[in-house]
Amino acid sequence: MLTQLVPKILIIESQMIIAADMSLQFSKLGYDVIGISTRSEDALKTLETNRPDIVLMSIEIQGKIDGLKTARTIMESFQIPVVLLSAKVDKDTFKGVIDTQPYAFIAKPFEKKDLQRGVETALDRMAKEGRWANEKQIPLSEDGLFVHQKDQLIKVKIKDILFVEANRNHCQLATPEKKYQLTVPLKIIEDQLPDNQFIRVHRSFLVNLHEINVLQEHGQYLMIHNHKIPISRRLRPNVLKRIRRI
Repeated sequence: MLTQLVPKILIIESQMIIAADMSLQFSKLGYDVIGISTRSEDALKTLETNRPDIVLMSIEIQGKIDGLKTARTIMESFQIPVVLLSAKVDKDTFKGVIDTQPYAFIAKPFEKKDLQRGVETALDRMAKEGRWANEKQIPLSEDGLFVHQKDQLIKVKIKDILFVEANRNHCQLATPEKKYQLTVPLKIIEDQLPDNQFIRVHRSFLVNLHEINVLQEHGQYLMIHNHKIPISRRLRPNVLKRIRRI
């Protein structure tokens, strides 16, 4: 089974009672709260040494830097997604939120379900961007994995996978019938497929050893069905060794 990844959250909230309640709620939901910051400058200092997956912060944070500017700094300088909270819902505040482009927005007062939905919205966007993957993205069965296609989960049997090709932080999984687009990095897929059947032959390609039908004489490329797949110089010795062994 795929190991579940637990999102790490930093809470930035000036009101300690609210922050403590949020921390408790997230802990109950299974998230890892790595800390609470009550001032903007303290939060930025924390991020230099302890990086969460998501920052949950109040616009009304106290400190030398206002909340919206702090959020922009976190997303631009630290490349960490931010979920914003605010008790203000006036036109100017909401415009500031839109301009900041957080991964989600939660209005105060909030309930447990609001916190959960806010973070799940952020994780969903992160997954689409290739920043996050958990068991919802590639759930496994004993003989296959399920891939998201529109509003469905389609089972792809492991034996039917020809190869997986990386495209930046996304993947394309090829079978004899079709190709599936996955919103996860190649490394995530590689870790879940049996290493006695699949091998990395290039930084962008993972192949099914049992489906190779042509190997170029000098090991520069291989063929799977009618697909020509390059073999990198660095990985070539291991690829040749594995192919001779099977």
